[in-house]
Amino acid sequence: MAFRSASRKLSQQAAATTIPSFGFSGAGFLVSYHLGASKCFLDHGYIRIDEATASSSRKNVIMGVSGGAIAGASIAAGVTPEDAMSIAIDVAEKTRKEGFLDAFKPGFSLIDQVEEPLLKEISDAVNGDMELLGRRINGKIYTGLTDRSIKPFLKNPKSYCYVDHYRDAEDVVAACMLSSYVPGATGTVNVSPTLSRASSKIREMVELGYVKQRKPGSQEITTVRLESLMEDAFPPFIDGGLCNGFPVFDSSTVVVTPLAGDFQPNRSVCPLVHDDDSLHRLSSRVALHLNRQNVKTFRRMILSSDEDALQRRFSQGHDDAKRFLVQHGLERVHYVVGGSPSPGKEIHGS
Repeated sequence: MAFRSASRKLSQQAAATTIPSFGFSGAGFLVSYHLGASKCFLDHGYIRIDEATASSSRKNVIMGVSGGAIAGASIAAGVTPEDAMSIAIDVAEKTRKEGFLDAFKPGFSLIDQVEEPLLKEISDAVNGDMELLGRRINGKIYTGLTDRSIKPFLKNPKSYCYVDHYRDAEDVVAACMLSSYVPGATGTVNVSPTLSRASSKIREMVELGYVKQRKPGSQEITTVRLESLMEDAFPPFIDGGLCNGFPVFDSSTVVVTPLAGDFQPNRSVCPLVHDDDSLHRLSSRVALHLNRQNVKTFRRMILSSDEDALQRRFSQGHDDAKRFLVQHGLERVHYVVGGSPSPGKEIHGS
């Protein structure tokens, strides 16, 4: 408890002249990478858990899709990286029990395993105070979704939507579940109780104007209209990573991903490349390395790992975030477990 309160105090006290926004990529089971990076950014004051209003210049903006959405929403709500890791480890353990097919075993739903513990942790982080939750996340957490009514929706920027306002923890979890839903992979093809609840909630959020879309190449933001959604029993939105796996708010957004690549003009927190493989460009701003390292990482994103492997990815995310801060002259404080923070280098850029 002393460790958590000291870490939280450090995050709140470390003032920055500017705070970058973060784009948490899809990560699957390697959400542990995002949580490790978040731990570093919390300790250095670049992610704050405070009650600044959405219009405050001190706000953080965290955009996330799929596992990145779950990580971002959890951290911003006040769930510690360690507690969020407990969910990731427990869910991975349950998934491994499904045998050779892992998360792809027919009838198994990964998001059904995540829904309840995620709701509990977010609610506990604010002691059930939904007004406090709103002050922490509204206007700050952008949960990415793919609107399947827009064809084709795969890798189509026009089908990318996001939620930026939430009434309560149930809204947050509903958005995260749909942001993580890939039919037949992370959830069943048939509509499960989790999907039914999430679909009902997201339609209410659409009606309230909480689901929005920014036109590609423009700053113009429009509100998704209820009548434009698919009317069948299937969820109107699915995994945000299917159309935008590496979301950014603007050119200053720091992309966080367990996949090694180049995301210029955006800076990134990602693993180092240990060989000289060429980059494969997926879009004008996303290029990934075609190498064994990324192939192995992608495999671990879609198939569960044991606790030791997840902890190693957590450490890798933390270390990569620390390396990013050092490389860009942004390292500000050094945190010692059981001790007190000591001053470091102040931020000189976004």
